[in-house]
Amino acid sequence: MILSVVGRLTRYCELKQAGDLTICKFSIACNDNRKKDKTHFFDCVSFGKQGEIINQYFGKGSRIYVFGFLNQDSWKDKEGKTQSRVVLKLDGFEFVDKKDAAQAVADKFDGEIQNAPSFSDEDIPF
Repeated sequence: MILSVVGRLTRYCELKQAGDLTICKFSIACNDNRKKDKTHFFDCVSFGKQGEIINQYFGKGSRIYVFGFLNQDSWKDKEGKTQSRVVLKLDGFEFVDKKDAAQAVADKFDGEIQNAPSFSDEDIPF
């Protein structure tokens, strides 16, 4: 199933290396347009250069537009029970906030952000 959604990162990205492949994991929260008091949460994963860019330019609270395929992962836990979750594997993303808005989010979470990257529009690779 293909999904596209705009949301805010609920935590900082988790960046890992698997050989030559970069893996970026993060979660986003999206408000339900029909039910004002409901929020949906999505686990997302991005690979390669795309994941590196997301990790560099997005932090907790940043808004992002993501699109990709929903994939159901399953595994056995320590007790041998089958567990599963749905993950959005990104095909792409887009910046939603302008630089000033992104800085406002960074200021809001100033106590949690130690080394927030600064960038200009020229630094964005597209």
